Amino acid sequence: MSDIGQGIAMIIERAGEQIKLIALVNDVSLRNLIPAELAKQFCFYQSKPQTAFSPVAVTPDELGDARDGSCCIAEVRCLETIANGKPKTPFMSFGDRIEIDMLDADGSSIFGRIYQRVTQDNRP
Repeated sequence: MSDIGQGIAMIIERAGEQIKLIALVNDVSLRNLIPAELAKQFCFYQSKPQTAFSPVAVTPDELGDARDGSCCIAEVRCLETIANGKPKTPFMSFGDRIEIDMLDADGSSIFGRIYQRVTQDNRP
């Protein structure tokens, strides 16, 4: 990010032109741990494990028309609740795998694939 002037109008007007690189991110939240951590008024420590980033970041112009969009399980569940009164997509469970990729118009990976498995840490 570069410096931009103060004021919300300036930020809204010029925010997009300040983005230098874009990457895919898998930001995980361990939702069952969050309330206890927030109650301690410290921060997220155990409820935010490692974040995975795509192996490649690209400039906005390299994305062309494929720039818009985001998706996360919480977002999908909210949309399902609005549409159907309750969510049907489950949160991740141990043993599940996550694959995140974005393809260009030719079907080639833009950022490189993020691949993870949800595993339980059994260390003492």
